[in-house]
Amino acid sequence: MMKRLFWFAIGALCGVFGYQRTKRTVTDFTDRLTPTNIASSAMEQALKIFGRLGKALRAATDVLLSDDTP
Repeated sequence: MMKRLFWFAIGALCGVFGYQRTKRTVTDFTDRLTPTNIASSAMEQALKIFGRLGKALRAATDVLLSDDTP
């Protein structure tokens, strides 16, 4: 009887803490899915991509315009 009570108590604790963690995770995730946060994240990614593209184009033009031709 004590074994069953022990395992029931452990299961109940795991259920309570698992529910709380899941609720906190879902709440944090939904807080990040606001239109403002999505727009700012998209803008940050676009700026990173265009920054890399600009660096690549500058490097390509530097190579093409260099006076290293024999």
